[in-house]
Amino acid sequence: MMIYNQREQHCICPAPIKPCPCPPPPPPRPPFPPAPPEPIPVPYPVVGPTGPTGPMGPMGPQGVQGYQGTQGPIGPTGPQGIPGPDGAIGPTGPQGVPGAVGATGAVGPTGPQGPQGVAGATGAVGPTGPQGPQGVAGATGAVGPTGPAGGISEYASFYALAPNDNPTAIAQNTAVEFPNTSASTTGITRLTNSTFNLADTGTYLIMFKVNTNTAGQLGIAVNGAVQPNATFGNAADYGIIEGKTIITTTAANTVLSIVNPIATAFTVTPSAGGTEATVSDFTIIKLA
Repeated sequence: MMIYNQREQHCICPAPIKPCPCPPPPPPRPPFPPAPPEPIPVPYPVVGPTGPTGPMGPMGPQGVQGYQGTQGPIGPTGPQGIPGPDGAIGPTGPQGVPGAVGATGAVGPTGPQGPQGVAGATGAVGPTGPQGPQGVAGATGAVGPTGPAGGISEYASFYALAPNDNPTAIAQNTAVEFPNTSASTTGITRLTNSTFNLADTGTYLIMFKVNTNTAGQLGIAVNGAVQPNATFGNAADYGIIEGKTIITTTAANTVLSIVNPIATAFTVTPSAGGTEATVSDFTIIKLA
């Protein structure tokens, strides 16, 4: 027969940590019925089959934490992990303090000569240097040959009277006529009413004056070509075109004329300013 232990059946506290606050004991069980007669023992024990497992009881409350055990030995080192991706580049740090200047190295060998460089621009003119000492006067040179006699050696003056002379308009590249002669030496002669010959080379003063009924230009032509320094004009109607220049000839028998160099034609004004015929003139003087 089993003995019923009332304390062990009802106390749920672990022992022997501390007294268990057990609940009040249950009421006493009724008396067991009389035990049946014991079976007659047999020569060997008889074991019955194992009964089915009963259902699991409810989980008890959390117990009190136990004491910490001693630290176990360090385990072996695990395998190398896969390297992670590179991190972002950090900001540039502040510049360090410059180091001390190193010693000057030895001079290296001279390298080969490079190609000729481009010539530089011309520099500014330097200041004038001080005047040098007065030199010794040289000997007087020999007397040169006697030059030509001074004064005017050749001259001529030609003129035109309007309304009779130059009756038609003076078109482009057409020369003004001076059919009358006031005076002339043998070196300056008329070829036509509008062309005049200079027999000798030299320097000549050329002068002319022409009355016009409109604005226009006239130029002194040498062998048919108007000279760059010898074009003169008048911007007003019924005015005068007059000119004066010096020309040096380099060949004998040079031909002079007074030519209209532009497309605008004009008429020599007849009886300008009154009823009498007026004069347009052309004068040539050899200076040297």
